[in-house]
Amino acid sequence: MDGVLGDVVLVNGAPWPVLHADWARYRLRILNGSNARRCSLALDPQPPGGGGLVQIGSDGGLLARPLAHDSIDLAPAERFDAVVDFSRYPAGTQVRLVNHTE
Repeated sequence: MDGVLGDVVLVNGAPWPVLHADWARYRLRILNGSNARRCSLALDPQPPGGGGLVQIGSDGGLLARPLAHDSIDLAPAERFDAVVDFSRYPAGTQVRLVNHTE
């Protein structure tokens, strides 16, 4: 029973969604709703100085202090709360949240 590994990631039920973000901070509540696939998520490109995904929460609730990450690993059914500061990017930059696992 290995589960099913599809080839399209859904975000709130939509395949390949796009968000036109302002030059501000956004809170992302990420849930790996897969039944078998692990995820290693990262921003592409990374912001200057790295640490683009600032973890503020997990399955256990809010953290005692924020933790900056270049990438995050999520097991099936695992949750991660992060803040992304898009003001760290030059205006007009296209930023993607990518999965580095196959």
